Amino acid sequence: MSEVRISNACPEILNRLEQLQGVNKEYKPFARLDSCGATGKGPYGVFQVARMAVSILLLLPIIKLILVIACFSAMLMGCSLVDIFVSGETRLTLKRAVAAVCARSTLFCLGFFKIRRTRVSDAEGRLTEPYQRLDVGEPYPVIVTNHVSGWDIVVMAAECCPSFVAKSGVANAPLVGPIAKSIGTIFISRDDKDAKNVQPVKGNATLVRERALDPAASPLLVFPEGTTSNGAFLLPFHTSAFLAQKPVQPLVLKYRAAADFSPAFETIGALTSLGLLLCQWVNHLEIVYLPLYIPSKEEMADPKLYASNVREHMAAYGELQLSDLSLKDKRRYHSILKGEKVEGKDT
Repeated sequence: MSEVRISNACPEILNRLEQLQGVNKEYKPFARLDSCGATGKGPYGVFQVARMAVSILLLLPIIKLILVIACFSAMLMGCSLVDIFVSGETRLTLKRAVAAVCARSTLFCLGFFKIRRTRVSDAEGRLTEPYQRLDVGEPYPVIVTNHVSGWDIVVMAAECCPSFVAKSGVANAPLVGPIAKSIGTIFISRDDKDAKNVQPVKGNATLVRERALDPAASPLLVFPEGTTSNGAFLLPFHTSAFLAQKPVQPLVLKYRAAADFSPAFETIGALTSLGLLLCQWVNHLEIVYLPLYIPSKEEMADPKLYASNVREHMAAYGELQLSDLSLKDKRRYHSILKGEKVEGKDT
């Protein structure tokens, strides 16, 4: 199955998908669906320009940025103090609590004043209680969600502060890197170019599987797509989250910003993206909690089948479309937008 109908999705998003032309249409999952343009240069409407001008005149972006940095600093300081003064199992619990409070404060400073949470019942009408063990002594179900933005990590930290799987470069990021290490993030290498922050003996999939089977570990969150898209699609899933042969907790993150700026990390530089986000007065986010997915015997024996079925499950419930494009296609699309010569493409 290559595509799922999303007739109940936001009409503005559907209209923008239909309006995509040329290379944007070919690379739909990575094309921006807001009015900022492929590189963040617009064209902007009169209202958007006026709003950004007012924000800048009131120094709102600078004030917000200072508050965000303060929240991250408080998170790092809090986790460091817990490491110094607390030991045993309580240490990780307290660090997760500190990180969750600071992460929610960060989102509030960025304009996510209210986060909508929707719980979807299973076929028997039961609602899954997220972030819970199935039984005493069992590991937490692995949390799997779509990946739209770097802010997804802050969102999930505010929800339950799980351990994350992140690319190795995150370990060296200011503030974020030390925090990620403190809460037990698994750092993996995409291209084997940087082995400094990853386990040199075990493969990425093995590290994820072992953490998923550890009953003493905090919940583990995996972005199985391995990269971001624009929020309207699901890319192919990697199998690492499904190798443990255990149930998974699927979530869908939905940023509502079809007309204005979308936090999606697509085609816009990090500084431009942050600046536009800071200029927005209000941002909207919905987290859809899907029923716990318990694998069949066939799925436990075949991680690819398990990953594929969970992906279709998330697409159907989350009103997303499936795409066969991958990180390689995303990089090609970005090269085309930059005017670089791409093999097999007329740029």
